[in-house]
Amino acid sequence: MSKIDVNGENQAEVWMHLTYAANTETKPTRWNFDTKFVVKCWDDEHQCAVTRVDGVNPVQALEMVEKHLDAMRTPGDADDDEF
Repeated sequence: MSKIDVNGENQAEVWMHLTYAANTETKPTRWNFDTKFVVKCWDDEHQCAVTRVDGVNPVQALEMVEKHLDAMRTPGDADDDEF
């Protein structure tokens, strides 16, 4: 894997899709290790949720993402705890 641009007109396509899906496409990335994206997909619904977390350690990021996913769950998703 090689280095990619995460901002600007040469922004890597995967990064562009992630920032768009997380509704943060206008928010610049300070550096790629500062920004984390978690993608959660539901196979039966063909939908994915993308959460962006900036400037926190991995444990804090996971806690923030879990809160976000809990808020998105429907009653039928209660047993689905895996990412």
